[in-house]
Amino acid sequence: MIELISLSNITGVNKLAKNQELTFSKNITIIYGENGTGKTGYVRILRNVGFSYAKNDTIYHNIYGVSEAKSASIKYYSDGKEKTFEWNGANSNDELQNISVIY
Repeated sequence: MIELISLSNITGVNKLAKNQELTFSKNITIIYGENGTGKTGYVRILRNVGFSYAKNDTIYHNIYGVSEAKSASIKYYSDGKEKTFEWNGANSNDELQNISVIY
């Protein structure tokens, strides 16, 4: 069983602010906010790593700033053990490919 813990240390994705951490609930996590606040950026990372029908979703860098390499830290539990996956915008993780992302 896979359980997401957090998504943090994000760079190079949309216009997401630095040093932010999205912490997941054990039951359901709802991301809400006004347009342009970053909701879709978080979802795009998770869709890239997990299962989604929108697999070909392009992840853009911050068009108003310096282009940085895409990266994020994804903490999760797998079979009761805490693990961290360092995403670089192109790599995958066999365990996280089993999460479904609904948007």
